[in-house]
Amino acid sequence: MLVGITGNIGSGKSTVTNILRLKGYKCINGDLFAKGFLKRKEVKERIKQVFGKEVFEGSEVSFKKLGEKVFKKILVGFFRILEF
Repeated sequence: MLVGITGNIGSGKSTVTNILRLKGYKCINGDLFAKGFLKRKEVKERIKQVFGKEVFEGSEVSFKKLGEKVFKKILVGFFRILEF
């Protein structure tokens, strides 16, 4: 069985994950995986091409800034679909 835990900041994802770990379940933290992936040179270059240098803080991708830009693009696209 594979279970995904999602939610807003402060919604209890870490608490639930810790409880599952204590019960012996294996857990993968997607944020940690993604943050490691964002350190790769080729990934940074592509992110800069697609989203611009404003999602960087120095030479590192800002997870927060990138997330805001990604979700803004998704919402803009969604509302364009509704305008038909």
